This record gives sequence, C-alpha cells and structure tokens, in this order.
Amino acid sequence: MILRNNKPNDYTFNILVSAYCKEGKVKQAFNVLAMMIAEGVKPDVVTYNALMDGYCVVNQVNKAKVIFNTMAQRRVMPDVLSYNVMINGLCKIGMMDEAINFFKEMQSKKVIPSTVTYNSLINGLCKIEMIDEAMNLFKEMQSKKIILNTLTYNTLIDGLCKLGRIYHAWELHDEMHDRGQPADVISYTSLLHALCKNHHVGKAIALIKKIEDQGILPDVHTYNILIDGLCKEKRLMDARVIFQDLLIKGYKVTVWTYNIMIHGLCLEFLFDEAMALLSEMKDNGCIPDAVTYKVIIPALREMFSRGQL
Repeated sequence: MILRNNKPNDYTFNILVSAYCKEGKVKQAFNVLAMMIAEGVKPDVVTYNALMDGYCVVNQVNKAKVIFNTMAQRRVMPDVLSYNVMINGLCKIGMMDEAINFFKEMQSKKVIPSTVTYNSLINGLCKIEMIDEAMNLFKEMQSKKIILNTLTYNTLIDGLCKLGRIYHAWELHDEMHDRGQPADVISYTSLLHALCKNHHVGKAIALIKKIEDQGILPDVHTYNILIDGLCKEKRLMDARVIFQDLLIKGYKVTVWTYNIMIHGLCLEFLFDEAMALLSEMKDNGCIPDAVTYKVIIPALREMFSRGQL
C-alpha cells in the first residue's frame, strides 16, 4: 500500500498488528508498530493493547510491560482493557504482586476495574492457594455492584474445593442458585472432584444424577474423575457400569479413561481383563501413553510371577 502511495491509516495498521498477534507473530506485529511510527501515523490505545496481549499470549510479559510503559511516554492513556491485559498476563505466570500493583494503579488513575479484572486476580490468587484474598476480592465485587458471572463463581468454587473447603464451595454454589446464576458442568466437576478426593464417592454418584436430572450433560472429564474415585475406593463394579455406559452413549473416551480403568482392574488383580482392555483401547484408535505402560508393566511382572504368562 505504501509503495503505491496509498498511505495506510491507524485503522489499517491496527488490523495488521492484531492479526499478527492473534497468530503469535509478535515480532512481525512490533515491526508493523515501528513502520506505523516511521510513516507518521500515531499508534493509539488499540494498537498498544493488541501488542501487549500478543506478548502476554506468548508468555513474554516483560515485553508487554515495556509496551505499557511506552504508552505513557507517548501520552497514550491506558484504558480498562490495557490494565486487564497486563493483570491477566501477570496472573497467569504467578506474578501476583505486580498484578495487584497494576490493579491499584488503575484505580488511582480512575480507571474502573471490570468483571474481567477481578476474575483474573481471583484466578491468580486461587492458583497460589491465597483463597482468603480471592474471597476478599469477591466481596469487594459484591459491595461495588460489579457483575459476578459464572466464571467468577467457578474459579472460587474450584479454589475452595482444591483446598478441601467443600462446605464453603457448596455455599457459593447455593449463592449462585439464589442469584439466578446457573451452575454449569465446570462448577459441578470441581465439586465432584472434591467429593471423590475426600472419599465421598456415594455423594459423587448422587451429584452426577442430580446434574443429569437438571439437563446438564457431564463431559468425559467429569466422568473420568468419578470413575477414578470409584476405582480408588475399590468400587470397580460401579466404575465398570459407568465406563460401559459411556461407550454405549457414544462418548469419545480418552486415554485417561482407559488408564483409570486398566489401573483399577490391576488393583483388583484382574490382569487378563486389564490386558483385554488394553487391546480394546488400541482397536478403538486410542493410543496408549507412558502412563498406560507404567501401569501395565508391573501388571505383566505380577502375571509372570503368578504363572499367568
């Protein structure tokens, strides 16, 4: 376009920067920024936001920070999206102190945090098990009348469940219901995982039935957690029933599903059935992985010692 004397404007350059960033080609995106400046076209907040997001996506958050600081130098005011990009990028790599500093800065500059801002911080805090701090932000959202969405609740429910605080997780689930915010398969999978982890597989089965009755379709990941919990509690028969039901219903079971069942069979010394399932797994186009063989090899040794080979 430049060669034909058809000078592109900021809109055109922004499309290029955004397109390169979405493809992870941040070096090319930066080159477009440099070309933009050389052509006398002033980058705006949209340009910088796209580039910052591109750097965060490829885990180059330090470069995103450089771009953020460049905005100030060029007298481009960051908006809520600018801060959200930086806060989310920092939270994803566990740099919570810096993320919180950006959070404080945006408020001092009268940039109002959004649901996305709080969700990023809550997720980051949950990942490093700072659940009480995450709950404080949740309460702040409530006091400031900031929209609480399903992601907000799911993140906290998962964080509470992972720390064994199932009672508090159920309280949040009930609050979701009271607020007319429907729980989804992600909400229930976190609760199911916590129940199985704490040896409440009977309650986990009841929960699966409850969500099915609500018209929520559990996915393979949800069933994998339940099957694993049943196998660990020596309820292999129940695990088999669910596994076979998945196959009958046409679920695309994963290598993890087969690994769980094979391991469960081996724990009960049902080695012939475990080998048959391994063969079935291959026939169904599910390729065994390192975990499969980590389970199978000791089983083969045990079969040999028992004279079954």
